[in-house]
Amino acid sequence: MPANPKAIAINRPLAKTITFRTIGTVLDFTTNYVVISDAATAATLTAFGFVVGPFVYLGHEMLWDHYIAPQQRRPGLPAPAKAALPISRGQQRQGRAGLSP
Repeated sequence: MPANPKAIAINRPLAKTITFRTIGTVLDFTTNYVVISDAATAATLTAFGFVVGPFVYLGHEMLWDHYIAPQQRRPGLPAPAKAALPISRGQQRQGRAGLSP
């Protein structure tokens, strides 16, 4: 239970998106202003990126989900292979790495 019942809970991905977009917008404006030397034009270009950027990000995520996620969600996939057992010091000295002769 949250310490403050009236507090709004923000999940981690949303918080990361907000902070990332905030930092990105500040950097975009700074770069635009340094290159263009006009605050109004820099603000316009930054606003365009601020509006269009989330849609590009969403489209990118949707493409990843479309091409990657279905392969991972297919039922009946074999269980992942078990990792090889570590090599004991005796096997290292013999140079066999656990293989039988």
